[in-house]
Amino acid sequence: MTAPSLAPSSSDQNTAQEISSSRVQAGEDLGEFLGTIAKLLHETVTKFERTSSKITEIVVSQPGKTARELILLLQDFDRLQQEFSALGEALAKTAESAATGRWAEGSGDDHAKHEVIGAISIHDLKERILTHLNGAPATAPDPEDLYEENDVPDGTATAEF
Repeated sequence: MTAPSLAPSSSDQNTAQEISSSRVQAGEDLGEFLGTIAKLLHETVTKFERTSSKITEIVVSQPGKTARELILLLQDFDRLQQEFSALGEALAKTAESAATGRWAEGSGDDHAKHEVIGAISIHDLKERILTHLNGAPATAPDPEDLYEENDVPDGTATAEF
């Protein structure tokens, strides 16, 4: 009678390689996704800093013209707060998916990142995430691009993201 071999069979080795490969791919995908969220956090911080600087400039240098433009900039703060909240929720959902193993499962439209992105309620933020994930270069927005084309420097224009 022959003793059973303790060496893994060829099919066991193939299965182990597939699992290992899947985990490596999931780790790379998670790293890319977290890198994208980090880039967007950086962009949002940059917008926050620019808005803060503009408010300080208006209050200090133009005390008589502050009311309307200050209100518009405070609305920008509200928008930035919403972006920070959405990015925080995306990070929490990503961490939950990674902790439960869901991130390593699925592919294509069934992958957990689509659930995370789909839960983001701010359309512009969702589009920026998809743009970054599709290979667009990571750049902070130009300050002039943060405002509508019809804005004018006299403080009578509306500032919108």
